[in-house]
Amino acid sequence: MPSVGRPTSASTRTQSPLAKPFPHGDPATSSGSSVASTTASMQQHQHQHQHQQQVHTRLELPTSARESVVAILEDAVDQLDILDEIAAQVCSTCRSSQQHGTTSRAQTQASSPTRRASATSMRNQAHSHHRHHEDKVGRERRALRQLLQLTITELRAGHVSSMLRAVDEEKAKRNLLFNTLEREKEAAAQLRDLHRAIADEQKQLDRDRKDRDTVISQLREAIQEIQALTASEQKYLKRATRAHESALRSQYTAREFSLMDVKQQVARDMAMEDKAHVAMADFLHRQRGVLERSIQDWMQRHEEDTEKKAAEIDALKNSRLGDVDKYEELVAKYEELERMVEEDRTKRARELEERRAQRALESKNRAVKLIQNWWRALMLVKHPERAVKQAPGSAGGSKSGSAGKKGGKKSASAGKKKGKK
Repeated sequence: MPSVGRPTSASTRTQSPLAKPFPHGDPATSSGSSVASTTASMQQHQHQHQHQQQVHTRLELPTSARESVVAILEDAVDQLDILDEIAAQVCSTCRSSQQHGTTSRAQTQASSPTRRASATSMRNQAHSHHRHHEDKVGRERRALRQLLQLTITELRAGHVSSMLRAVDEEKAKRNLLFNTLEREKEAAAQLRDLHRAIADEQKQLDRDRKDRDTVISQLREAIQEIQALTASEQKYLKRATRAHESALRSQYTAREFSLMDVKQQVARDMAMEDKAHVAMADFLHRQRGVLERSIQDWMQRHEEDTEKKAAEIDALKNSRLGDVDKYEELVAKYEELERMVEEDRTKRARELEERRAQRALESKNRAVKLIQNWWRALMLVKHPERAVKQAPGSAGGSKSGSAGKKGGKKSASAGKKKGKK
């Protein structure tokens, strides 16, 4: 077993992930609690998955370095055991001193029961808090010891995973704690803003209340003035109402007499209208009888006319059937004639096309002959020596040449006229 006075440089390097400062409380206390929870969860995980394959982190350390790390961890375990024994002795001495202090304070404070009760409650709270703190430190120390022993076992086996998981979980918890603190700061800032807004709102409400009180006092004064004015107006209205009532009574009396006269006149008119109504009813009854007889006559005529028209419709239907047959025959004849006309039209068109082609050919031949004659005459005019060489000293030749020239000129003039046309 290594001694307690071993250099702690390697131990600090090994325990550096757990040796960082914490925002609240003792670093050993907070790290011990996190390590205890991590060890418990690790043991439960091992019991649940004992038949499954575990993933180990292989160490790339030489054997001497691994043995030195194991020795440092064993030294730390021994130190934790020593701390556990020292803590047990300190707890026993603290409890005895606390009991002695409580008895002495009870003797000094026996005169005042109220003060004694408050002091007793405060001591109980302090004792419970101290006891809870000691239990927590003990649990964290034991959990750290278990974690170090498990790490030593894994290092001897050539791998380490428990310490890395514990470090990762501790980092996650620390990050969660930091996030919680940040959120708490933000919530405190928001709470301060809300308190400030509530104070401003309270001031505004006080100002509004004062304004409402002033307005209410002004309204009360205005109501009193209105009530005084209303009382005087009511007196005036009562007098005016009495005068108006007397005037209206006289007017309505005169109007009543005039309406009585109108009523009598209306009664006479209604009697005349009753007589006229009786006379009109007799006339309408007589007229109704006349109209009924005429209706019967017209109904009889309607039936006769309907029968006649039905007979005419039947005759028209029969004639229509005959006309339809004739129409179909005429349609067939028309189609035949139309076919013949179409054939004759195509035949005439073909003959006309042939005649046009023949005429075009004849006109081309005539034009060719005229052009040839014109060309010969033109050659004779331009080169007369060729004609002399062909027929030297012959009168017949000259005559024929002159005749040829004349014929050539005539053909040339005819060709020009044709070209103009």
